[in-house]
Amino acid sequence: APAPVTPIETPLENQLGSAAVSYSVASSWDSGLTANMAIENTSDAAIELWTLEFTFAGDIQSIWDAEIVSRDGDRYVITGLSWNSSIAAGSQLAFGFTAAGSAEDGPRDVVFNGTSVTV
Repeated sequence: APAPVTPIETPLENQLGSAAVSYSVASSWDSGLTANMAIENTSDAAIELWTLEFTFAGDIQSIWDAEIVSRDGDRYVITGLSWNSSIAAGSQLAFGFTAAGSAEDGPRDVVFNGTSVTV
């Protein structure tokens, strides 16, 4: 009789689409800045719902094309809106915000859909 086949389980992190996250300061002044963040889906499958978490020393005062769903001190959790909560394979989306604080302080400890990413 043939040997039983043991199913191979794909690790959860490999089931998540991979993504590249970028951050840039569009403009800054003495007490604040305007910044843009982009998320590029580098996989060949759509990312259906996305969540971006990061630590940011500035105080985000307004955000567009995304929403802050929680904030605990300097830790922000941001998700897409109804019209941009999924990212097609090979495409990217961007959102921006204005914040009080220094343009020198970018987002740290960035986590995209549960996986640490470098920005």
